[in-house]
Amino acid sequence: MLAQVVLLRAFLAVVEENELFLGVFFSVWFLGIFLGAWAGSRLKLRGDRLAWLALGALAFQAALFPVLTASIQIVRTTLALPASQYLGLPTLFLITLAHLAPFGFLTGLAFPLLCRLIGEQAGQAETAVGSVYGWEALGSLAAGAGFTFLLAGRAGGFAIGLMTAAAVALSASAVLWNLLERRRRTAAVVFAVAGAIFLALWSPPWRTPIERWITARWWRAYGPGLELRAQAETRYQQLAMACQAGQFSLLSNGRFVLSFPDPFTDAPAAHLMLAERPSPKRILLIGGLGRGLVKHWLLAKPLRIDVAEIDPGLTAFVRPWLPEEDRQALDDPRVAIHPVDGRRLIKRLASAKAPLAERYDLIVSLAPDPATAALNRFYTREFFAEARDLLAENGVLALDLSSAVNYFGQEVGGYVGSVYSALRQVFPAVAATPGVRTFFFASRDPQGPTSDVEALIQRWESMALEAGEFSPLSFYTVFEPGQMDFLNRSLERMERESAANTDLRPLSFLFALRIWNRFSGSGAGWLFAVADSVRWPALIVLGLALGAGWWALARLAGLRGTRLDRTRALTVVATTGASGIALSLLLLLAFQSSQGCLYRQVGLLAALFMAGLAAGALVWRRSPRRPLRALGLCEAALAAYALTVAAALAALFGSARIGSAGAVTWLFSILMILAGLFSGAEFAIAGHVYRRRASEVGRAGGRIDAADHLGASLGAFLATVVFLPRLGLIGALAVVAGLKALGLWVCVAPRGESRIADVEE
Repeated sequence: MLAQVVLLRAFLAVVEENELFLGVFFSVWFLGIFLGAWAGSRLKLRGDRLAWLALGALAFQAALFPVLTASIQIVRTTLALPASQYLGLPTLFLITLAHLAPFGFLTGLAFPLLCRLIGEQAGQAETAVGSVYGWEALGSLAAGAGFTFLLAGRAGGFAIGLMTAAAVALSASAVLWNLLERRRRTAAVVFAVAGAIFLALWSPPWRTPIERWITARWWRAYGPGLELRAQAETRYQQLAMACQAGQFSLLSNGRFVLSFPDPFTDAPAAHLMLAERPSPKRILLIGGLGRGLVKHWLLAKPLRIDVAEIDPGLTAFVRPWLPEEDRQALDDPRVAIHPVDGRRLIKRLASAKAPLAERYDLIVSLAPDPATAALNRFYTREFFAEARDLLAENGVLALDLSSAVNYFGQEVGGYVGSVYSALRQVFPAVAATPGVRTFFFASRDPQGPTSDVEALIQRWESMALEAGEFSPLSFYTVFEPGQMDFLNRSLERMERESAANTDLRPLSFLFALRIWNRFSGSGAGWLFAVADSVRWPALIVLGLALGAGWWALARLAGLRGTRLDRTRALTVVATTGASGIALSLLLLLAFQSSQGCLYRQVGLLAALFMAGLAAGALVWRRSPRRPLRALGLCEAALAAYALTVAAALAALFGSARIGSAGAVTWLFSILMILAGLFSGAEFAIAGHVYRRRASEVGRAGGRIDAADHLGASLGAFLATVVFLPRLGLIGALAVVAGLKALGLWVCVAPRGESRIADVEE
């Protein structure tokens, strides 16, 4: 679990937070586990050789952890791939396969070996599969909570890898010392020495030079002339500050976010916002701390300016590098910096229902483009509605978005159109600027936002600002007539043709992926064509065909009795692996959309899912009287549960006011525990269905684990890349319910001559 979190964060910096990569990452991760578990199920080792191989696989896997962490960080330099170059899907897949497949293979290999080892050493063959799965989930729970609350933002990935490798090697040494015969305890000594070496490397005198070498190699991918000044890991991202010829550039997870100082861009933008809403008394800025806007707004003599970043840790990281006048502006007593997630601050203030006199005249959201699900929540209809409730009657919401100058194709048109449609559904008046970045200004006041340059100049001059070298005549270059005509016609067409970007259906980041696909030449167009073809009638027909096809193939293959039951168990566990990972990912996304990116709570929810897995597996360690019937009941319960979650989320997001953070956190905590509970119970029960004799415990554990992770590999990819963007959150949950209905059919399909076949076997 530690490796999964650390390696994913390292990979995100390599791929510049490409959301499509999440599907690739988890698919390859689970595919490696599937192959390892299947291979381990075929091994028939016993005694000392079994103990040596089982613990040796774990120790070798832990030793790979820091090596892979370093290799991922420098992979662009190693393969001569510039940091600014888009990586196509084949390249992404090959890099991921090379790094994750061996690690996942060892995870899967160890599972059946440990099942057989526990069954052999403790004489607990009946409960071994459920015990190993349950304790593995408990370990994942501890690691997830430990990373979230103790390690995130305090330790780098390489240091965590060395610490983990030392811990696993030393614990494996202790177990082997007790299990092996005296004359074979050399292996335990070897593992102990390896653990001591990793501990030594973890100490700063050895680790620091290695980390400096890794950083230097990583930075070469950004080319000469760009000097790295600072690095930091926050709970949200990896940050880097670079400098070239006095110009600073902020990088988030390897992606350029902004450059400063930039007076030729920032001053016109700040004064344009003031012209759209003259003499604002209260201003709220979300993101864009390095844009240098605050010092210009202070010229209008506002009563208060509130500032909140997307990542609270980013403020402290950026501040030392800002120009002196920007730091002085932030120290002004009228400026209040809030160390809280921007979406969460908006939601908290909107729930407080401030009186009109205390609402904002100007809200400016400068979050990075909605290229990920986490950033998409700053461009949804729900976010715009929360901002509207914070605005005064003639208040203005301003935001900017990457756009196009003179052509809107399918990808860029859908990208801009989904945000514009969401704005228009909330605000009756919306004005926009043309260019490679489009500013949107929205208000409830029809006389508020405007693209009339003469009106804007009059508004600006009415404030009598001492603006130095800035001239309002620059507004003429912003609203060039030919470009404005093209933009207005395009926006009218987009509003008719584009669906709105919402929390439940995050369309904008799907179009961002399409833009990446076009520029990278990744060859992933077929994937988006598949997503576009998803329709409910086709899904229903596909589900019926899969159910009928499974039954027909079982009959044609002559599966009866025990063989048929085992096939049922493997099929059901595969669907549970897909549905379990889909449920957890969809619930995490829903929580993030409803409450903001609360890293601690999101990490806690993931840990609670693992706790549910552990509880379900450990409760059903012993076989029920009719395991196949119990498996069918679990399938029915999971199908009903997925529909219940869909109804609960529809009610939650459909209400005018989403409840308090505490109440919503409790709701999602219960939902995550239940999702894990049903999934863990199915795994353990399927192990009882598959295992008929004590000697088969390793084979049963390996086959069940392989089926579980094969399903998870497909489920992680389809849920995040196909069903969520196409069908939305509620639709994706309905697909999960349908998948579980298919699993129920597999459990109750006609059995054939099962009783006679059982006697024969």
